[in-house]
Amino acid sequence: MPVTTFTETMRGQGFDLCHLRVRLDHPENHDQGFTGTIESGKATGPGFSGPVTGGDVTILAREDNTRVMRYRLDIADPNGPVELHGVKTLRATRRLLPNPLRVWKSTTTITLEATRNGTRISTGTARVHVSDLLPQLCSLHGAVPRFILGFLTRVIR
Repeated sequence: MPVTTFTETMRGQGFDLCHLRVRLDHPENHDQGFTGTIESGKATGPGFSGPVTGGDVTILAREDNTRVMRYRLDIADPNGPVELHGVKTLRATRRLLPNPLRVWKSTTTITLEATRNGTRISTGTARVHVSDLLPQLCSLHGAVPRFILGFLTRVIR
């Protein structure tokens, strides 16, 4: 199965998800999202900070009338392990082609919740900023054309 890797950075009010190294597998079915693992990175937020020791991600899976991106990160915080969950949601549209500004906001804004021992310690949002997009694109390796085509196909459908 083809694989694509890239590094992603998202920043927000009190949250920084820096240099997340993501490895994605390519499904044959466009209704399925890309699934993969988060291999490394650093995460900081209200009540936690530390290296990312693992995690998983699903990119643009179909759920009802939406496409979602789900992130789960394991963080080694000095006060105990933290699990960070994030969701990006791209709502369906009746238009033939989606509004590019709406797609940009939906695919670059993540809603976050951090927990320690099952107890919520913080919530918030983070974004991929325009200044972080070029390094992210330059970090793409592997089946890049297939990933970009699959990403665009899932956004449009």
